Formats: sequence, structure tokens, C-alpha cells
Amino acid sequence: MSAVTIFTPTYNRAHLLPNLYESLCRQTSLDFEWLIVDDGSTDGTESIVKPWLEDARLNVRYIIKPNEGKHTAINLGARMATGELFFIVDSDDMLTEDAVETVISEWHKVRNQNLCGMSFLRGKQVNGGLTAMKESIFPKDYAISNFIEMKYNAGSSADNAEVWVTECLRRHPFTVYPGEKFMSEGMVWIRMAKERDMLFINRIIYICDYLEGGLTLQGKKLRFLCPKGGIEGSLETMSHHFNLRMRIKQTLLYIVYSKFDNRGIGEIFKCPYKWLVALCIPAGYGLYYYWKHKYFVNE
Repeated sequence: MSAVTIFTPTYNRAHLLPNLYESLCRQTSLDFEWLIVDDGSTDGTESIVKPWLEDARLNVRYIIKPNEGKHTAINLGARMATGELFFIVDSDDMLTEDAVETVISEWHKVRNQNLCGMSFLRGKQVNGGLTAMKESIFPKDYAISNFIEMKYNAGSSADNAEVWVTECLRRHPFTVYPGEKFMSEGMVWIRMAKERDMLFINRIIYICDYLEGGLTLQGKKLRFLCPKGGIEGSLETMSHHFNLRMRIKQTLLYIVYSKFDNRGIGEIFKCPYKWLVALCIPAGYGLYYYWKHKYFVNE
């Protein structure tokens, strides 16, 4: 059993995976398994990965599944992981050389405090060095706090590098809706945060590069084509755990997703937050028609 499962969901990223592989080979601690779940790639990913399975330096596991979306790959990865910690590293990204060593060292300091995980910084390579996005830096270093408070209620939209307790993730799998290949990862992070706090550290361990074709850049249209997952995520974020500004924003999205799911007004009001829906229904309908026209959804 490894201390950490580095989990990589991949779909048609054969040309990028070698960069991540090399960064894992350079790790100062090899107390990890690299679990790759191939979500139905058609670009020869298997032929790229196959030689790595024989690499004595790394413990590499490779699973192929039908193309059903990243969230389903995470569900499978969490079930199959052997590490106490679960670190999602996308196929177009890399890790700093001391990333695994840092994760293990910091976790040993807090592992008996009933946390759901740790959050570090992501960085970009700029002029030969690593730079963290200013908005991603936590207001307090080495703080044990709540993910909802630190991210959502603080108004931070930047991505960080979360390392989750594998067992927590197993207990909160993503819902799978037939025909929907996208669900926001934040929904599950929120559910874990409603149970436990986590440790926040201002240290870069993750090197990111958002590429065309990745989920980060596919944007709103993909979300609108998967409205049931959007509805579930918005309902999770309309709860009292969030500040009013966030609850109103998510209520607007709940109404928009409901309309893309062809729900009538009566069904939209069948939720625990009727007063929020009543407040936001006119603007929510307006946003729906605007985005439907802008992104040519269902046309």
C-alpha cells in the first residue's frame, strides 16, 4: 500500500502524458502509486502507457473504461486506489520534484485531526520559475479551515491542488446521469467540506497548463448539455453553509440548468430553497434565454 495515489484521468492526451510521467520519475519520494484511468481514448494512449507498466522505478496501474466523463473516472479511481491520500493530477499537468515528499510530510503532522485532506498551490512556469496566481494564495498559511469558507465564501475562483483522504472520497461518489459526461468536481468537494475541515498550505506543488480541449476551457456549453449534474451541484451550493451572494448565484444557475433540463416552473419550485427561487426566477429565466441563444444549446 502506498502513502499516496496519484490519480490521472485521461482522454486523448497521449502526447501530453510523457511530461507528467517524467515529472513523476523525478520525485524525491517514490512512496506513491500512479493510477491512470483512460476514459475511452482513441489516440493510442494505451501504447504510450504500456512500457511504463514495466518501469521498476514506479508503481503504475492502467485501467481502460468506456468514455463516460471525468467524474466517472474519479469514481472508479477512488474505488481502486490503494493510497491513504488521493491526489488528482490531470494529464496535461506536472508536479514539482518534491511534491509527493511534501504531501507525505505535511500529512503526517495532521493525520490524526480528522481532516478530509490538504490544499496546496498550483503554479505556472514564468521566466524559468514558478509563480502562483495571486488569487489562489490562501490568506493564512498552514491554516486548518473549511474548504467552503476558504474558497467559496472568500470569493476565490482560482484552482488549487487538493489532496483528499481516499476514504472520504469513496463515501461521496459523483452521481452518474445517463448521457451526461460532465459534472463539476466542486460538488463532491463541498460534500466532504460539510463534514470535515482541511489543511491549507501556501506552497506550490503542482504545475498547470490549461490547454484547448480541456474541461477548464470548454466552458458553459458543456455544463448546459449536462443539466442534471448542474442542478445537483447548484442545490448543494444553495445551502446555509454559503454566504448570501453565493446562494443567489447558485440559485440563478439552478434555474438555468432546470430550464435546460426542460423542467417546468412547478418542478423548479420543488426544492428546499423556495424563497431563493422566488427571488431569482425572473433573472434566471432571462439568463437561460440569453445563454441558450449565445451557445446554441438545443437549437
